[in-house]
Parts: sequence; C-alpha cells; structure tokens
Amino acid sequence: MKNAFAPSALKLLSVIGLGLCITLAPSARAEQATNAATSQDDTNKLLLQRINELEAKGKQLEDKQAIPAPAPAPAPEPVVEGPRVNAVNDRLKLNVFGDVGYGATDLKPSHHTFRIGSLDLFMTARLSDKVSTLGEVLFISQNDNSIGVDIERLLLQYRHNDYFGVGIGRYHTSIGYYNTAFHQGAWFQTAIDRPFMYAFDDEGGFLPLQEVGVTASGRIPSGKFGLSYVAEVGNGRNHLLEGEPAQNARDSNNGKSFNVALSARPSWLPGLDTGFSIYRDYLTFSDNINHSELISTVYAVYLNSTYEFLNEAMLLRHVGT
Repeated sequence: MKNAFAPSALKLLSVIGLGLCITLAPSARAEQATNAATSQDDTNKLLLQRINELEAKGKQLEDKQAIPAPAPAPAPEPVVEGPRVNAVNDRLKLNVFGDVGYGATDLKPSHHTFRIGSLDLFMTARLSDKVSTLGEVLFISQNDNSIGVDIERLLLQYRHNDYFGVGIGRYHTSIGYYNTAFHQGAWFQTAIDRPFMYAFDDEGGFLPLQEVGVTASGRIPSGKFGLSYVAEVGNGRNHLLEGEPAQNARDSNNGKSFNVALSARPSWLPGLDTGFSIYRDYLTFSDNINHSELISTVYAVYLNSTYEFLNEAMLLRHVGT
C-alpha cells in the first residue's frame, strides 16, 4: 500500500506544481507588459517634448530670419574746420581797414599821383564776461610823405548789462549822430568824406570829437520807444596853438568837460533814430581867460535798404568870462 500511494502522490504534486507554474506565468507577463507600456509612455513623452523643443527653436529661427537686418549706420560726415574770423587768439580780435588809390587835381601846379590814405588797426579783447578792452591805432600818410601814428581810441570797458556800461580812456565823444555812427571806417559811410561839421579836430575841425576821460552808456527801460543814454566826463580839449586837441596826459586847466546824449529808436518805425546831445566845457587860452563852451545838437535819421535821410542841427556858443 505504501509503495502504491507514493507514485500517485508524486503525480499529484507534479500536477499542482504545473498548475502553479501555469498560474504564475500569466502574472509575470502582465507585469512585464505593464512595465513596457509605462516605459513606452515615458519614451513617447520624451519624444514629444523633444519635438516641441525642436519646433520652438525652428520658429525662433524663422522669426529671426523674418526680422530685417538693421541698416548700417551712415558714415560720419567729414568735419570741415571753419575759417577763424579775424581772431588772433581766443580773446583778441583784429580788424584792419585801409584805403589806397589814385588822385588828380586841376590846381596849379597839378598833381597826379598814386597814394595811400590810412591804415586802421581796430582791436577788441575780452578779458572776462564783463570786462573788455578796445584799441584803435591809425597810421596816416602825411603831405611830406611820412607816416604819422595816432592812437584813435583806447578804452578799458566794463559792461554790467544792457542798461549800464562804463569805459575809461580815449574815446569818440557822443556829440550828435555822425561821430559815433561812423568812426574811422570810411568804407561804411555813404558820403565821399566826413561832413565839414564833423571833421576831426586834429584835421582842422571845430568840434571836440575826441576825449580822454570816462564814458557811460546803456538802454533806458522804455518799451517800444527804445531810449538810450550816454554820459561822459573828460579833460576837454586844448586850444593852444600847435597843441594836440585831445589832452592825453595833462589837463591844462583842471576843468572837466561834460556831455549828455539821449536817443530814441522806436520799434514801431524801424530805421528811425532821433536824439540830442549837450556838451559843456571851459576853454583856457594863452591869456588865461576862460571861455565857456556850450554845444547843443539835435538830429533825425531814417535809414532803410533804399533810402538814407540824415539831418543834424547844431548850436555852438562861446562866452568869455
């Protein structure tokens, strides 16, 4: 009995083992299939992510190609250095005036000759924003063919603003209109020569057109009337024979001349300039007698591109004391 049962038992155990094997095998395959599916999903996700990244990069490249390249910057223009305008340096400016020509007269004996008139060196120097200097040196040909030198103007000036400026030195007096409108630059005046009334006193003129002293000038707040003033105090002029009219180094009588001028240039009539001046001095002659001198002028001037209308009137009075 014992031997007969044993084989049967072994067969049963074999059958049970086979069943276990059959039962376990499908479970393993299912687990492998699940793992494979999961791995495939991850791979698909990675591939899809990679595709998206590649598409994004491709789009960026397309966008860059679509944007036009910036135009090249234009080449800088060559720097052309402008001419220096009558500047000796940053502070000093120099202007030169002169005249040459040919003259002929019908006087006896007649003279036909080439000649030079004068050479005028006009200089201005800026010392600061408000302080400057002005100098004018004149070289004049004389009748004996020599060249004379004259310091026409020499001023140290202070300009506070448009309403007040002052200068000390040698200047042209503000008597009337012509003397300060046309100094030595004859080219700027339309007349052939200076009017007799305004001939320079060192050339036989009877007015004190050059002074050594102090001059102040500026605008007067007046709106559309355009008022301006000038006030001057100087040595006066010397009337001794063969003496220099302008008293450059010494005042012969210690008295001082005074001059006041007022002008109007209304904005409502461009080109119109009207004004007056009053000059007062005491003259001392060789007899040590003083003579008071009073020079009053009034003028009306109108200038435009076509017409020039200059009119001046003067009253000169001397009284002995």
